Amino acid sequence: MIKPNLLSDTVFKAVFASPESTPLLTNFLNAVLSSSTHAPFSKVKVLNPFNASTYLKEKSSVLDLRAMDAQGRLIQIEVQLRPHAAYRERVLYYWAKTFSNQLEASTSYQELVPTIALCLLGPQFTSEQTPTQVHRVFQIRETELSATQGKPQTYSEHLEIHWFETGALKNQENSSILKNKDFAWLFHMLHSGDDLAQPLLEDIVHTYEEIKESYLKYNQVLSDKQIRLILDLEFEAERTYFSDLKWEREKAITEGLKEGRVQGLMEGKAEGKAEGKAKGKAEGKAEGKAEGALEASLKTAQILKVQGVDHQLISEATGLTLIQIEGL
Repeated sequence: MIKPNLLSDTVFKAVFASPESTPLLTNFLNAVLSSSTHAPFSKVKVLNPFNASTYLKEKSSVLDLRAMDAQGRLIQIEVQLRPHAAYRERVLYYWAKTFSNQLEASTSYQELVPTIALCLLGPQFTSEQTPTQVHRVFQIRETELSATQGKPQTYSEHLEIHWFETGALKNQENSSILKNKDFAWLFHMLHSGDDLAQPLLEDIVHTYEEIKESYLKYNQVLSDKQIRLILDLEFEAERTYFSDLKWEREKAITEGLKEGRVQGLMEGKAEGKAEGKAKGKAEGKAEGKAEGALEASLKTAQILKVQGVDHQLISEATGLTLIQIEGL
C-alpha cells in the first residue's frame, strides 16, 4: 500500500475527528488560526466523530469535519486535493448550511454564533497558477469605494473562510517553515508519508510537542487493520476511476476523429459542389456575354457592309476579322 499523507480524507478524519483527538484538533486550530481576529479555541467538540466501522457507509458526506468550541462557535474543515470547478460555491453552500442550522423555532437571530470554514487544499489545487500565499482569509467587507473613513468595515465576523494552499509551501525556506507553527503543521500534514521530507519533519516534531503527538497518532492510524482496509479500497476505487477516465477520454478522441473525418468529407463535398456550381455559373455568364457581344458585332458589320463601308474600317470598328466580314 502507498503510504498516504495526513491530507488523505480517511487519515485526516481518523486522526482529528475521533473523540479522543479533541486536544489534538484544538491545538491544530489554534496554530493555523493564530492570525484570526477570533479568540483562541477551547474544549472543541467534534460534531461528526469518525468511526471506522461505519465510515464506508457514511462516506457520501462531502464535509470532512464539523466541530464546536466552548463558546459555541462552529468550525467546518474540508480537505480538497484536486481542482473543483465550483469549489468556492460549494464551500459557501456548506458554510450557509452549517450557519443556518443553528436556528430553531425558539432561536433568535442574536443567538447565532460565528461559523468558520477551513479549506485545506492539496498542491494540485491552486487559486493561482503559481501560488505564493499559504494562508488566505475571506470575509464579507465593505468595498473601498463606499468606505467613508478609510479602512473598509467588516459586515459581520460571523462569516470567515480560511484557505490553506499547501502548494505554496514549496516557496518557503525550511527555516521559515520550522519557525512558523502554522506552516509546520501544514508541512507535517502534506509530507507525513514522504521519506524525502523526513529530515525537516524530524526537526518539526522535536520542536512542537503537539505536532509530535499528531505524527504518532498518524502512524498509529496507518497500523490499524480496519483503516488499512478502507485505504486499500479507496486506492483501488481511485485507480479504477482514473483508468475509466483515461479510457473514456481515448474513446472520445477516437470517436471525435471519426466524426471529424465524416463531417470534413461531407463539408468538403458540399463546398466542392457549391464551388463548382458557382464556377459554372460564372463561366456560363461569361460565355453568354461573349456570344451576345459577337452577335452584336456581326449584325453591325453586316449593316455597314451593305452600306458599302470599307472592310478594313468595319474590322477596326467591330473587332471582327476580315474573313468573318467577307463571310457575311
